[in-house]
Amino acid sequence: MEQVMWTALTDICRSEEQSINEIISMIDEKRGETNLTAAIRVFLICYYRDGLAVQGMRFGGVAEDSDFDMMAEPATGQEFPCGALVSAALESVGPARITVGAETD
Repeated sequence: MEQVMWTALTDICRSEEQSINEIISMIDEKRGETNLTAAIRVFLICYYRDGLAVQGMRFGGVAEDSDFDMMAEPATGQEFPCGALVSAALESVGPARITVGAETD
């Protein structure tokens, strides 16, 4: 990954009070068949896009194209606690991967 991506990921981790390992693990669980590096890039873009949408809402801008919900609760069964921006960005990465031996409903 490019240095600017690592810097962005580090900034998000500081802001969300999560380790890089925790954030990458969450992304890895959601990415499905997508390459991990590509999934991280999608996560970063969506995190910052939704962050801008929140800023636009706070300062009177219009954020029509974002489906970000500031009041959304983290997904049930989520292994790591995280903020609303992380939850929304993870939803853009994809559904959780089903691992071999995992219980299903």
